[in-house]
Amino acid sequence: MPTTTTTTTTTATTTTTTTTTTTTTKANTTAATTTRTSSSSPVPSTTVDSASARFQPAEGGVNRVCRGSHPNDNNPSYYSAEDSSSLEMCKSACLGNPLCTGIEFSAGRCEVWTRPAGIGTTKIVDGFTCLRFEPPGAFAFRAVDGGENRACRGATPGDNSPSYMKVLTKHRLFDCKEACLEDAECHGIEFSPGRCEVWTRDGGIQASVVLEGFTCLARPWTFQTFAPVNGENQACRGATPADNSVTYYDVVGDTSLDACKWSCVGRGADCKGIEFSAGRCEVWIRTQGIAATWPLQGFSCLRYSPQPQSLLAKKSKSRKKAFLGPSFVQTAYASDKQAEVFSLTSVEESLNEL
Repeated sequence: MPTTTTTTTTTATTTTTTTTTTTTTKANTTAATTTRTSSSSPVPSTTVDSASARFQPAEGGVNRVCRGSHPNDNNPSYYSAEDSSSLEMCKSACLGNPLCTGIEFSAGRCEVWTRPAGIGTTKIVDGFTCLRFEPPGAFAFRAVDGGENRACRGATPGDNSPSYMKVLTKHRLFDCKEACLEDAECHGIEFSPGRCEVWTRDGGIQASVVLEGFTCLARPWTFQTFAPVNGENQACRGATPADNSVTYYDVVGDTSLDACKWSCVGRGADCKGIEFSAGRCEVWIRTQGIAATWPLQGFSCLRYSPQPQSLLAKKSKSRKKAFLGPSFVQTAYASDKQAEVFSLTSVEESLNEL
């Protein structure tokens, strides 16, 4: 579908208008052709200050170097390195790159990370700082066929019906991911600077094609189980209704209950449950879990209960048919009569249709 993007950037002293014409052919074939006059779309300057505040420390951030899927995963293709005299200058370099997922900074040096799956973990090294630039819950995405320079498709590389997606104008990968995480029907995204496809196809994203300048990320969902503790309008507590130590939880600025749940699931065994109210998420990590609640209007307290490993083995055969995402996503969870079970894409149902 031909796309024409006109971007106007305004500063305090000058006004510059840049017109970029992008023609993209996304036919229902295994091949795709793109003609571009620019590889990126400028990010509106009015959003820089607010975006700068959205950097989050990765595993503490201080005295940490950024890594990919494990502490020794430091592929040079994950980032671009440049000179930088300050952390703020390094942040600005990230904000100027639509694909930035985080930064690593040390005195005089800045790494702008553009790994599609983001910064997965860190490693302790004195004098370094690692910050993520990702919306809460972004680890729920997985890269499709590497993610980078890939356009998303449905059941096959030629399956690209416009009905599968909502097309939005987003200038950063961050914003495209955030739009997906806030959409209960979203199963993944395709991003190119200035254009974001929020995929809502029932079967999700199952294929991709090579397309320069595009990023394809799936949001693979299995069933997750969160059980309300003592009903509705309850705030989580420790051993008693008065036991509310700040050491029991981490506060995350999630804007939806859905994103709050994923922020908890991403902690693995540390995730004991969540407390959610409008715009605020507590991820409970108390070793003994949530044992009590306090009545509080507008709050939800949910206990998280993974399924025993013995039950997972029964589903191992079907799960070999497709990659279901990171290990915490691949885990199935026990049912509970009081549990709130949410599933935006039932991976099991999708596999049965194959």
